[in-house]
Amino acid sequence: MSALFLVVGSSASGKDTAIDYAISKISNLKKAKRHITREASKTEDFVSIKKEDFKKEDYEIWWELYGKFYGVKKEDVIFQLMNGLSIILNISRDALLQAKKLWKETYVVEFKVPVEIIKKRLIERKREKQKEIDERIKRAMQEIDSNPDIIIDSSHPDASIAGKKLTGFIKKRI
Repeated sequence: MSALFLVVGSSASGKDTAIDYAISKISNLKKAKRHITREASKTEDFVSIKKEDFKKEDYEIWWELYGKFYGVKKEDVIFQLMNGLSIILNISRDALLQAKKLWKETYVVEFKVPVEIIKKRLIERKREKQKEIDERIKRAMQEIDSNPDIIIDSSHPDASIAGKKLTGFIKKRI
């Protein structure tokens, strides 16, 4: 059985690390590739695209956040689901309602971390400038109304703990 898992949470809440953990443990779980208008990163798996080359109509779903565009192509979700694979997607809470309308059968996973830990992680990963860190902290202080199927506390320094919780949740549904 295939399923679609939508993962939301603040920047630096450990979403990608937990997703990578789950993918390493579940053979038919694949990550939907995001296309983002920012430079490639060694710490995050996505397709880097120039802002002037980002055409919204090329994407099944897209959103704008922190002055950057994010998009997911149809073949990265629908075709894989049709082939019996389960898909996991790190998505903005701003695009969650759109995603749930587009893809009816979904599970929403929300990652929660105290703001102090998010701030520490953002500084340590050295990807954002201070202004960007401040924007992400401000956003992290806002409540998410995601109506999740599960909330995962990913504040522990051992990221595998959150990864194991995510993996267990997914395995019960596919």
